[in-house]
Amino acid sequence: MSDILKKLYNACDPWKPAPPEHYLDCSEARGSGALAQTFVRHLSRAMSNGYLRFLFSGHVGCGKSSELEQLRQALACPAPDAPRCFPVVVNVTQYLDEYDVAVPDFLLAVVTELAGTLRRHAGVELKDSYLHKRFDELKQFFLSDVEINEGELPFGSVKVQRLKRDPDARRRVREALQPRMGPFLEEINTVLVEARLAVKKLAVPPGGQPYQDLVLILDNLENVRQVDGKEE
Repeated sequence: MSDILKKLYNACDPWKPAPPEHYLDCSEARGSGALAQTFVRHLSRAMSNGYLRFLFSGHVGCGKSSELEQLRQALACPAPDAPRCFPVVVNVTQYLDEYDVAVPDFLLAVVTELAGTLRRHAGVELKDSYLHKRFDELKQFFLSDVEINEGELPFGSVKVQRLKRDPDARRRVREALQPRMGPFLEEINTVLVEARLAVKKLAVPPGGQPYQDLVLILDNLENVRQVDGKEE
């Protein structure tokens, strides 16, 4: 293999999204609009009519994560005639064991990434008394109290990512949460409502537009092979 082919081969990692300088719009060859353009168009029509859910699939290396990264950028810095939304990208492979996933694992990943993204990129701290109470029960399964900032939503990404590596911690967290899934879901929805209100109140940059809503982008769900002990 020539040196140039080796460089080309090693420059393309199918598990990582293409950076902006390497992204190529393939919509003409695909025969339809790119994901970001299509989603934003649907979103513009659905903003005043409830929620929008969009499923996107494809084989490994076809560019799914690259398109989702383009979507993130299109939402955060939209064209003049498109809505501006606050994007939260949840890469589930950072949180979930692909062969051992249950609903509490997934919900913890979503609310953790949501809180972390708002903290890093908007300076917003989400607070919820119910999740703090649950954390008092679960903190022994994560890391030390020293890592918890006062007033911070307690499930930091490092703590929750430990569940991917520790089957015993996953089991004990599920045993603590699953009997209370009803209240847990209600409080996560409360956190989402709080997050949506918070992003709409964020300061508008000069010449920019306010955020109209929040968009959750879930990446790499196709890598999950086994859920709740069912067959692969």
